[in-house]
Amino acid sequence: AWAVQEYEKSVDFKQLDPKTQRTRRSEFEHCLAEPIKAGSSHKLGGCPLDKLEAVHFRIMRDQKADKKHAANGRIKAWRVMMDWAVEAQLVKRNFADDVKYLKVASEGYHSWTPEEVKQFEDFHPIGSTSRLALALMLYTGVRRSDAVVLGPEHIKDAVLTFTPFKTRRKVGKN
Repeated sequence: AWAVQEYEKSVDFKQLDPKTQRTRRSEFEHCLAEPIKAGSSHKLGGCPLDKLEAVHFRIMRDQKADKKHAANGRIKAWRVMMDWAVEAQLVKRNFADDVKYLKVASEGYHSWTPEEVKQFEDFHPIGSTSRLALALMLYTGVRRSDAVVLGPEHIKDAVLTFTPFKTRRKVGKN
Protein backbone atom coordinates (compact mmCIF):
# COMPACT_ATOMS: atom_id res chain seq x y z
CA ALA A 1 0.00 0.00 0.00
CA TRP A 2 2.90 2.35 0.79
CA ALA A 3 4.40 1.85 -2.67
CA VAL A 4 1.06 2.62 -4.34
CA GLN A 5 0.84 5.86 -2.33
CA GLU A 6 4.36 6.78 -3.45
CA TYR A 7 3.52 5.95 -7.06
CA GLU A 8 0.43 8.18 -6.90
CA LYS A 9 2.71 11.06 -5.81
CA SER A 10 5.09 10.42 -8.71
CA VAL A 11 5.47 12.44 -11.89
CA ASP A 12 4.63 9.28 -13.87
CA PHE A 13 1.21 9.03 -12.21
CA LYS A 14 0.51 12.76 -12.30
CA GLN A 15 1.10 12.81 -16.07
CA LEU A 16 -1.83 10.44 -16.59
CA ASP A 17 -5.19 11.85 -17.62
CA PRO A 18 -7.31 12.67 -14.52
CA LYS A 19 -9.89 10.05 -15.52
CA THR A 20 -7.14 7.41 -15.79
CA GLN A 21 -5.82 8.47 -12.38
CA ARG A 22 -9.27 7.94 -10.81
CA THR A 23 -9.62 4.55 -12.47
CA ARG A 24 -6.16 3.42 -11.36
CA ARG A 25 -6.68 4.62 -7.78
CA SER A 26 -9.89 2.61 -7.62
CA GLU A 27 -8.21 -0.49 -9.06
CA PHE A 28 -5.34 -0.28 -6.59
CA GLU A 29 -7.68 0.37 -3.65
CA HIS A 30 -9.81 -2.67 -4.42
CA CYS A 31 -6.82 -4.95 -5.02
CA LEU A 32 -5.05 -3.88 -1.82
CA ALA A 33 -8.17 -4.67 0.24
CA GLU A 34 -8.37 -8.25 -1.07
CA PRO A 35 -6.85 -11.31 0.63
CA ILE A 36 -3.31 -12.24 -0.33
CA LYS A 37 -4.68 -15.72 -1.16
CA ALA A 38 -8.00 -17.53 -0.83
CA GLY A 39 -9.07 -17.88 2.79
CA SER A 40 -6.29 -15.68 4.18
CA SER A 41 -6.95 -12.84 6.61
CA HIS A 42 -3.85 -11.05 5.29
CA LYS A 43 -4.57 -8.34 2.73
CA LEU A 44 -2.47 -7.50 -0.32
CA GLY A 45 -2.11 -3.96 1.02
CA GLY A 46 -0.02 -5.29 3.90
CA CYS A 47 2.29 -7.37 1.73
CA PRO A 48 5.81 -5.92 1.35
CA LEU A 49 6.39 -4.80 -2.22
CA ASP A 50 9.49 -6.94 -2.65
CA LYS A 51 7.47 -10.04 -1.69
CA LEU A 52 4.88 -9.61 -4.46
CA GLU A 53 5.30 -12.28 -7.12
CA ALA A 54 3.42 -13.30 -10.25
CA VAL A 55 1.09 -15.50 -8.21
CA HIS A 56 -0.17 -12.42 -6.32
CA PHE A 57 -0.89 -10.51 -9.51
CA ARG A 58 -2.63 -13.60 -10.92
CA ILE A 59 -4.84 -13.69 -7.81
CA MET A 60 -5.69 -10.00 -8.33
CA ARG A 61 -6.60 -10.71 -11.95
CA ASP A 62 -8.60 -13.83 -11.16
CA GLN A 63 -10.69 -12.03 -8.50
CA LYS A 64 -12.34 -10.27 -11.48
CA ALA A 65 -12.29 -13.22 -13.90
CA ASP A 66 -16.05 -12.88 -14.43
CA LYS A 67 -15.41 -9.36 -15.79
CA LYS A 68 -12.52 -9.93 -18.16
CA HIS A 69 -11.99 -6.28 -19.15
CA ALA A 70 -11.81 -5.30 -15.47
CA ALA A 71 -9.43 -8.18 -14.75
CA ASN A 72 -7.15 -7.09 -17.59
CA GLY A 73 -7.40 -3.47 -16.44
CA ARG A 74 -6.00 -4.52 -13.08
CA ILE A 75 -3.00 -6.17 -14.70
CA LYS A 76 -2.41 -3.17 -16.93
CA ALA A 77 -2.45 -0.81 -13.93
CA TRP A 78 -0.11 -3.02 -11.88
CA ARG A 79 2.32 -3.48 -14.77
CA VAL A 80 2.70 0.29 -15.08
CA MET A 81 2.98 0.77 -11.33
CA MET A 82 5.56 -1.99 -11.01
CA ASP A 83 7.57 -0.57 -13.94
CA TRP A 84 7.74 2.63 -11.91
CA ALA A 85 8.81 0.63 -8.82
CA VAL A 86 11.63 -1.01 -10.80
CA GLU A 87 12.79 2.38 -12.09
CA ALA A 88 12.59 3.80 -8.54
CA GLN A 89 14.72 0.83 -7.41
CA LEU A 90 12.07 -0.39 -4.98
CA VAL A 91 12.04 -3.83 -6.61
CA LYS A 92 14.40 -5.64 -8.94
CA ARG A 93 11.77 -7.13 -11.26
CA ASN A 94 8.22 -6.53 -12.42
CA PHE A 95 6.39 -9.79 -11.80
CA ALA A 96 3.10 -8.32 -13.10
CA ASP A 97 4.62 -8.68 -16.58
CA ASP A 98 4.51 -12.46 -16.12
CA VAL A 99 0.70 -12.51 -15.85
CA LYS A 100 -1.15 -12.83 -19.13
CA TYR A 101 -4.31 -10.95 -19.97
CA LEU A 102 -7.51 -12.97 -20.04
CA LYS A 103 -8.86 -13.61 -23.52
CA VAL A 104 -11.94 -11.56 -24.31
CA ALA A 105 -14.26 -12.91 -26.97
CA SER A 106 -16.15 -10.23 -28.82
CA GLU A 107 -17.95 -9.92 -32.09
CA GLY A 108 -17.56 -6.14 -31.94
CA TYR A 109 -20.23 -3.58 -32.64
CA HIS A 110 -22.86 -4.00 -35.31
CA SER A 111 -22.11 -1.82 -38.35
CA TRP A 112 -25.21 -0.29 -39.84
CA THR A 113 -26.20 -1.40 -43.29
CA PRO A 114 -27.04 1.24 -45.95
CA GLU A 115 -30.71 0.29 -45.43
CA GLU A 116 -30.50 1.02 -41.69
CA VAL A 117 -28.84 4.39 -42.37
CA LYS A 118 -31.62 5.23 -44.86
CA GLN A 119 -34.29 4.23 -42.34
CA PHE A 120 -32.70 6.51 -39.72
CA GLU A 121 -32.42 9.40 -42.19
CA ASP A 122 -36.06 8.97 -43.24
CA PHE A 123 -37.19 9.19 -39.61
CA HIS A 124 -34.89 12.06 -38.48
CA PRO A 125 -35.12 15.21 -40.65
CA ILE A 126 -32.10 17.27 -41.72
CA GLY A 127 -31.47 19.87 -39.04
CA SER A 128 -32.32 17.58 -36.12
CA THR A 129 -29.71 16.79 -33.49
CA SER A 130 -30.03 13.08 -34.25
CA ARG A 131 -29.37 13.63 -37.95
CA LEU A 132 -26.37 15.84 -37.17
CA ALA A 133 -24.94 13.16 -34.87
CA LEU A 134 -25.35 10.53 -37.59
CA ALA A 135 -23.64 12.75 -40.17
CA LEU A 136 -20.72 13.52 -37.88
CA MET A 137 -20.16 9.88 -37.00
CA LEU A 138 -20.79 8.51 -40.48
CA TYR A 139 -18.90 11.04 -42.57
CA THR A 140 -16.00 12.07 -40.34
CA GLY A 141 -15.03 8.73 -38.79
CA VAL A 142 -14.18 10.40 -35.48
CA ARG A 143 -14.57 8.78 -32.09
CA ARG A 144 -17.81 9.42 -30.25
CA SER A 145 -15.88 11.38 -27.61
CA ASP A 146 -14.62 13.74 -30.34
CA ALA A 147 -17.91 14.02 -32.26
CA VAL A 148 -19.68 15.54 -29.25
CA VAL A 149 -17.28 18.50 -29.12
CA LEU A 150 -17.08 19.28 -32.84
CA GLY A 151 -18.58 22.60 -33.85
CA PRO A 152 -18.35 25.48 -36.35
CA GLU A 153 -15.12 26.63 -34.69
CA HIS A 154 -13.42 23.53 -36.10
CA ILE A 155 -14.12 24.45 -39.72
CA LYS A 156 -11.58 26.66 -41.50
CA ASP A 157 -11.61 27.19 -45.26
CA ALA A 158 -14.15 24.35 -45.62
CA VAL A 159 -11.78 21.92 -43.85
CA LEU A 160 -12.55 20.22 -40.55
CA THR A 161 -9.54 20.75 -38.27
CA PHE A 162 -9.31 19.51 -34.68
CA THR A 163 -7.08 17.53 -32.35
CA PRO A 164 -8.55 14.21 -31.25
CA PHE A 165 -8.81 13.95 -27.46
CA LYS A 166 -6.84 10.69 -27.21
CA THR A 167 -3.90 12.13 -29.15
CA ARG A 168 -4.07 15.71 -27.84
CA ARG A 169 -0.65 15.47 -26.21
CA LYS A 170 1.06 14.46 -29.43
CA VAL A 171 2.39 16.89 -32.02
CA GLY A 172 0.25 17.75 -35.03
CA LYS A 173 -3.42 18.00 -35.81
CA ASN A 174 -5.86 15.84 -37.76
